[in-house]
Amino acid sequence: SFRGLDQIDQYAHLDLFVKGPLYNALSLIEHEPLGLASAIGISPEKAKGEINGHLQLNFLVEDSLTTNEIDFSLNADLFDVSVENIILGLGIQDGQLGLKISKQGLDLSGDVKLGNIPASLEWRGNFGGEVPYRGRYKINSSIEKIRNLEDLGINTGQIQGNFIEGG
Repeated sequence: SFRGLDQIDQYAHLDLFVKGPLYNALSLIEHEPLGLASAIGISPEKAKGEINGHLQLNFLVEDSLTTNEIDFSLNADLFDVSVENIILGLGIQDGQLGLKISKQGLDLSGDVKLGNIPASLEWRGNFGGEVPYRGRYKINSSIEKIRNLEDLGINTGQIQGNFIEGG
């Protein structure tokens, strides 16, 4: 909807419901002036999965619109997500996640596989210049086989046997 059509300044309030390939949704939020996908370190081309979400945009309608002048929020459920090289050089697979994005940052949480290791993931990313941290991950997992640590880049060859027991 638009407000102020009889005024000097006009404002837009857009409610967009997004359902379909994750690539399409990430491409949408990557367009200028937002640039949100690259701001969180995700290339739309490297993301697979499905999204069901609600995007709200509020802004003054003008030619020189910048990201800082757009108030936005995205609340979405993500299904069957895989993204290459997203956490510590590793990809995630089989993600079933909840996503919230606003001008302040993003919150992503749910179940994924990191390598071959099932895990729960919480990711907080902050936007803006003066933030206490850019991004923080919390990953919880129970690793049943010691050899699966190699999926995380940990060489277990020298420590297995003498110091650690297990599959």
